[in-house]
Amino acid sequence: MANTKSAKKRIGTNERKHIRNQMYRSQVKTAVKKAEQSIFSGKPDEAAIRAAISTLDKAAVKGIIHKNNAARRKSRLVKKLGTGVNFSFTNIFNSGTLSATITALEQTGESQTLSAPRLTVLNNRPATISDGKVQYYYEQYTVATTVGQYISSSSWVPSGKPTKITSGAELNVLASISGDGTHIVL
Repeated sequence: MANTKSAKKRIGTNERKHIRNQMYRSQVKTAVKKAEQSIFSGKPDEAAIRAAISTLDKAAVKGIIHKNNAARRKSRLVKKLGTGVNFSFTNIFNSGTLSATITALEQTGESQTLSAPRLTVLNNRPATISDGKVQYYYEQYTVATTVGQYISSSSWVPSGKPTKITSGAELNVLASISGDGTHIVL
């Protein structure tokens, strides 16, 4: 039993915070369950997944759950979804083209799809997509001095052969399609 006025007040504030915390924990559980149900149904609902991640973030910011707890639960949710990349191959031999769709899960503020390249390949033939620059730099320099009537100046002059460096990204694919057309190995 509380004896002082501040202790009595603390009991009331603790009760209000307990009710608020219960409400947020319930919202988190409901949102995560809805997201998991949509994942396990075979057709993941992006809105439900975003709502679950957002609810976990809000609960962490308000101090209802620890930020590491929220991060762990978001990670497990995305892991259940898969790596975020889904390959679907359709009409392999029925039509002249192989259509491959790559879809990535975009998480708010954590990742963003920058590119979605398409690549048509032949069976057992390598294919490459390359995006980048070739740059050259010198490893050796000499000092060149220019002497004038009143001023002398020095400058660095590259010497030797330039070294080539390639920066960027490169995607190499070798697709192997089974004889009956049911399996594709990348």
